[in-house]
Amino acid sequence: MEWLSASAAALAALAVIFLPGLVMGWTWKVRGLGLLVAAPLLSVSVVAVSAVALGLCGIPWGGPQFFGSALIACVIVSVARVLVPSGALQVQGNWPRYSTAGIGLGALLVAATLVAAWGHPGAFSQTIDDVFHLNALTWIKETGSASSLTLGQLNGSAFYPAAWHGVVSLTMALSGQAAPIAIFAVSAVIATAIWVPGCIYLCRHLLGASGLLPVVSGVASGAFAAFPLLLLDFGVLYPNHLAVAMLPGALGLMVQLLRVSAVPDLVPSSAALLLCLGLPGLALAHPSALHSLVAFTWPVFLVFLWRKWFDAAGLRGRGYLVVGAGAAMAFTLVLWRFVRPDPSSYWNPVEMRAQAIGEAIMVAPLGQASTPIIAVFMLMGLFYLIRTPERRWVAGLFAVGAYLFVNVASIDALPFRRTVAGPWYADPYRLAALLPLAAVPVVSWAIVALTSRLQPLLAWKGRRFRSASVAVLLVLVFLIGQASNILHQVYSAQDKYSLTEASPLLSRDEKELLDELPSLVPDGEVLAGNPWTGTALAYTFGARKTLQLHMLSATPADVDIVNRKLDDARWDPRVCGAVNRLGLRYVLDFGKEEIGGGSHPYDGLLGLDTKGVAEVVRQSGGARLLRVTACADS
Repeated sequence: MEWLSASAAALAALAVIFLPGLVMGWTWKVRGLGLLVAAPLLSVSVVAVSAVALGLCGIPWGGPQFFGSALIACVIVSVARVLVPSGALQVQGNWPRYSTAGIGLGALLVAATLVAAWGHPGAFSQTIDDVFHLNALTWIKETGSASSLTLGQLNGSAFYPAAWHGVVSLTMALSGQAAPIAIFAVSAVIATAIWVPGCIYLCRHLLGASGLLPVVSGVASGAFAAFPLLLLDFGVLYPNHLAVAMLPGALGLMVQLLRVSAVPDLVPSSAALLLCLGLPGLALAHPSALHSLVAFTWPVFLVFLWRKWFDAAGLRGRGYLVVGAGAAMAFTLVLWRFVRPDPSSYWNPVEMRAQAIGEAIMVAPLGQASTPIIAVFMLMGLFYLIRTPERRWVAGLFAVGAYLFVNVASIDALPFRRTVAGPWYADPYRLAALLPLAAVPVVSWAIVALTSRLQPLLAWKGRRFRSASVAVLLVLVFLIGQASNILHQVYSAQDKYSLTEASPLLSRDEKELLDELPSLVPDGEVLAGNPWTGTALAYTFGARKTLQLHMLSATPADVDIVNRKLDDARWDPRVCGAVNRLGLRYVLDFGKEEIGGGSHPYDGLLGLDTKGVAEVVRQSGGARLLRVTACADS
């Protein structure tokens, strides 16, 4: 039954992520693979921007409101299209041969890894960040606001990029499914329907129209554990997962905008329009995606400048290029200087530089399993790229990705570590997830180049048959080499998505008690509890609010008194005063064991029944629900 529910949620997610963008792109006469890749960028922008606009106007968030906003966006694009001279834009884009096979194989590979990691669609990540994500979805449903300007109230932030939460909340509303199933469905759609086609599209514009390239790049897009699986395991960083998945498509548009595409199928003006419309969604999925796009655009921009320099007519033409380069540098510096999180949240380096360099080459960051065969493919791909003059600059994309990762991961840090990596919290995991974006074109080129060199050695007749045979063999070698890399990350993720008696956030008994809360606690009651033990998830699984909906939520004075001194309620009058002002009648006691082995000041919530402060209402294993009795007459 869960899989049927997940299928319904996946259909709803596809409608939210693709339908508005497909209509907008079709209106602008974009067709083929470009339309498929641009659609998520446009749709996510509609989600994110309309959520903010509706919030500012006091209009509740929901399916009808979203599709109404999408209709307005489509009308605006239609009007803009009418204003463009009829001969300026023709039908743009096509469906490259074998793209369907490439997307299908890549999506199948990615889907298999996600299913193996999740176990079943109703599973949820046993991580600190997932407390925020799950409760944020419940908060959106309750308040009717999915705005990036308000969602941060859950953890005390003035701003939180809410595009992902907007997409999942709409998926829940349209499909009628609970948050965990909707999260699984949206994650699967992001990884299979956004990331895989985006990688194929990017490789086509970087490397050309080789018939085998869509298949090879599609398979390669699903063969690295660093993405899409890493961000669904570590963190869990769902917003970053959406942002990184959209990057290949955005970069493919940028390559065409700067006129360095090997096989352009969009005129620069159309690429510019799609990018402009897609950037709000990219930024509100996660602002660091803008930094990632700019960083990977610089090699493309330098090639553009190099080519235009020799084509420029006289000093005036080259002067324009100098001004453009200066403006691009100024924009980059401003972006890096002002669009970044609080430095107090930055991570420290985790490994030596030599180890980080080796992990970047093997695309096996932060201790992931690796095999020498991957290094062979990577080095061969870089070698063949450098040996091919018109493709040489593509190696620069990998250099950018490798530099960012090595810079942030290294204890023997490269210069400017905090300055360069600050937009990503100086977090090696977030930058590790960018390595596949840089590696997929390299590996794909290695397989295509090796195929062209090896196929004449075979005695079989038919050049096409020989090429396909060699390509299949090389892809199989590549996948076999990557098996340990993927399986290592799958096993790691399985631990996070398993619900057992030893689960780090919620045990099976604790989850069972939360599920029973609607029948045990009257509607409208608020509960106390140590959020670090998982009690905050009463909001999502038990439909009852706790004093803190997240570990980092603010604790006013009364809440602080309850957390520290509720067990002293019989003799300390301040405690009952705080209890009554808060309207507190129930406490969740999940013991002392906190996620991550931490220890926080919630001792006042323990042993309440033995001290005569509360009575046990329901107990499930070590998880207990108590009713406060000491302050009844205060």
